[in-house]
Amino acid sequence: MRPKTPCTKSLDHKTAAVIIPPEGVSGPIQAIRQKHDSKVGRWMPHVTLTYPFLTGHIASLVADTIAPPGLVSRWRGLVACRGVLRRLG
Repeated sequence: MRPKTPCTKSLDHKTAAVIIPPEGVSGPIQAIRQKHDSKVGRWMPHVTLTYPFLTGHIASLVADTIAPPGLVSRWRGLVACRGVLRRLG
């Protein structure tokens, strides 16, 4: 077992960093989750970026830093692009 560092001490298995897609594009994500995610019925459609994530108070500080109020509204006019993952790992 690895020794705890300041970063790993802040990890919380009750949190994750995720992307929550707009409702109109959640179908394909849910189809993938049906095959690979045993908790598909428990959580909303999402793509996990990292798990575990940071403890609550630190996660709030990070969220305010990377997504300050008003940022999402500035993203609304962006055009989506498509990508395909050919290989995992």
